[in-house]
Amino acid sequence: MLNETPSGSTKIITALKVAALVTVLGSVVFALIYAYWLYPVLPNGNWLRGAIWGTILWFLMQAIVMPMMGSGIFSGNEPDQGMIGLATLIVHWIYGVILGTIAGVQATREPFHRQERHA
Repeated sequence: MLNETPSGSTKIITALKVAALVTVLGSVVFALIYAYWLYPVLPNGNWLRGAIWGTILWFLMQAIVMPMMGSGIFSGNEPDQGMIGLATLIVHWIYGVILGTIAGVQATREPFHRQERHA
């Protein structure tokens, strides 16, 4: 029982869990990079800043990650490479616009100052 190898469906479920975890952790890491280093540098407009960041992430994914997964640069080895590229670009734009909008609201908030009490 302990030495049994997992079935094919168990391997797929495990791979999907790992992929989901990597996606969520990557999204958090890239959001922190954006908020702390890139937000002040990118052009005005919160949603535009986010869309630019989403485009940068999409480009990096298509140029680095997709070839590592065997799909080729800009999904060149896939049968519907144009649709895959467009769909992933739209998803990255949605992520970037939401991130830019949220980060913009946080950037305009006044910092909290603690009031000192004198006896």
